[in-house]
Amino acid sequence: MGRLRIVAEAAEGYAADWDKELALVELAARAGAGAIKFQLLHPDELLVPAHPLYGLVGDLQLPPERWRAVAERAREMEIELLLDVFGRQGLELASELGVAAVKVHSSDMLNEALLREVAASAVPEVLVSAGGTSVEEVGRAVELLGGKRVTVVLGFQSYPTPVAENRLRRVSLLREAFPDVALGFADHTGKGEDAATWLPALAVTLGATYVEKHITVAHVLRDPDHESALAPDRFAQFVESVYLAEAALGEPAAADEMGEAEQAYRLKMKKHVVAARDLPAGTELAAADLALKRVPDPPADVLFRLGDAEGATLASPLAADAPLTRGDLAS
Repeated sequence: MGRLRIVAEAAEGYAADWDKELALVELAARAGAGAIKFQLLHPDELLVPAHPLYGLVGDLQLPPERWRAVAERAREMEIELLLDVFGRQGLELASELGVAAVKVHSSDMLNEALLREVAASAVPEVLVSAGGTSVEEVGRAVELLGGKRVTVVLGFQSYPTPVAENRLRRVSLLREAFPDVALGFADHTGKGEDAATWLPALAVTLGATYVEKHITVAHVLRDPDHESALAPDRFAQFVESVYLAEAALGEPAAADEMGEAEQAYRLKMKKHVVAARDLPAGTELAAADLALKRVPDPPADVLFRLGDAEGATLASPLAADAPLTRGDLAS
């Protein structure tokens, strides 16, 4: 679907369930997402042991062979695999898996050592988080990642994030600050809000070409991040809505360039230059000989402006109310 990438954000929503992890890949692909993203968690890369979430993150750590199976399932389903990494262990595994991109989470946007390691890695693309990150800090990360394809992703998780707190005009600010990188938006709107299916479309109109949205197998399971996730059927509606928004923008072009449908509308709805009376061949056309009226089934080269006909010579007879075309004028 053109240049827009819609990402099913699974994060750690698999909740250490092997079957659920593989199911999320299939559900995302069938819903029309172009990519699925998980968080590649190793507790010692993220938290001190005294942190209250240390044990939970440890439970979510999966052995490499399971991630290899996820990568294989993604290839089978023809959906890109993206991974958040939080340190060297995760980065090395992501590189081994051949993922399409890694994301440097907001947690590590000031971690210059990790940013340098990512820059030196084999991963082809890096997603950097602008959520909770200043423009200056984003700029430093982009600088350190020189040589990589970079997408700067706005958005943050507030379980869920209030609509007004998204501050989408920052997409335009980021576009001005970083004209040479792609922009994205990670939406965390509450699952019950109507905006959950259309808010990211606003980011697309502002220049985002990457959109993330959390996906869950079922809300009743209350998996991590379920507050801002969509179940598969609604996620498919979300994908369709955002792709339709992209289609409505049209291809990049001059502001006055029209598509075929609009050109057909123009031909039909504009008034056409017609003969005000029966006109013989050889008539040197004057304002009194012409009028502006709509005609049925106008020819493609019909004239719209009286000034394009006045002073010209009629090459062949023209009946009253007949449309005047460029072919009717003597060369």
